[in-house]
Amino acid sequence: MKGEKQKDWGNNVSFEMVVSRDGVPKTTYKMWMKDSDIRMETIERDDQGNTKKAISLILNSKNVMYVYYPDEKIAMKMKLVAQGDSLGRNSTKSPAPTLPPSKI
Repeated sequence: MKGEKQKDWGNNVSFEMVVSRDGVPKTTYKMWMKDSDIRMETIERDDQGNTKKAISLILNSKNVMYVYYPDEKIAMKMKLVAQGDSLGRNSTKSPAPTLPPSKI
C-alpha cells in the first residue's frame, strides 16, 4: 500500500501447514528456510491416533539432503544434482540417492 513500509524478512521464512481430507491421514508440515537451505518436519496422523514423523534437511549450500525417520531410527543421505532442460535452462536441484537407508 502507498506510504506503508514493507517489512524486510531477509532470506528467512518459516510456516506450518495442516492438510486433511476424508480417507487420508491428517498431515502437518513445518518448514523453515534460510537462504537456500530447508528443514521440513512432516507428521502423519491416522484415524487411530498413530503418528509417523519424518525430518528432512535440504542443504543446497552443500548439495546434500538428509531424511530421518526418528521412530524407525532410519536415516538417508542423498546427493543433490542439478537438473534442467538440454540447454541448462530452469536448472533445479533434486535428490539422487547415493546411500541405502541405514539404521542409526
